Amino acid sequence: MELMSNLIDVLKLQYSLYNDLLELMMKEKVYITQWNSAEIISISKKKNTIFFKEKVLNEARLKTIAQLDKEFPDKKLTIQSIIDIIKDIKLKNQLEELNNKLINVAKQIQTENLLIKVLYSGNLKLISDFFENCGIAKGNTYTDNKKLYKSKYATFIKDA
Repeated sequence: MELMSNLIDVLKLQYSLYNDLLELMMKEKVYITQWNSAEIISISKKKNTIFFKEKVLNEARLKTIAQLDKEFPDKKLTIQSIIDIIKDIKLKNQLEELNNKLINVAKQIQTENLLIKVLYSGNLKLISDFFENCGIAKGNTYTDNKKLYKSKYATFIKDA
C-alpha cells in the first residue's frame, strides 16, 4: 500500500512538472515569434532544470515499479498493468486518472514541440535567405588532397 501511494506521489509530481514544461513551451512559442532571444535563452535554462528534475522523478517511478514488481513477479509491470491489478477502487481510480492526465499532457507537449520546431525552422530559413540576399553564402564542403574541409559559414561571394 505504501508503494502505491509513493507511486501516486511521483506521478503527481511528474504531472505537475510536465504542466510546467508545457507552460514554458507555450511562452517559448511567443518569444520565438517576437524574436526575443533573451527570453528564449531564459526559457531554455528553465527547461533544462525541468529535464533534470524529470530524470530524477523518472528514476523514482522506475524504482517504485521495480519494488512492486517483486510483489507481482509473474507480470511485467507498467502503470496500466498496475491499474489492472489493483483491487482497491480508490487507488485504481486515482492511478487511472493520473495516467490519463499524463498521457494527455504528453500529447500536448509533443504538439507544442512540433510547433516550436516549425517556428525555429522558419526563422532559420528567413535568416538564411536574408544572408543569401546580402551576398553571404552558407558554407559548403570541399576536398583538397583527399582531405575533407568545410568552408566558413559567412564568406562573401560578391565584391563589396
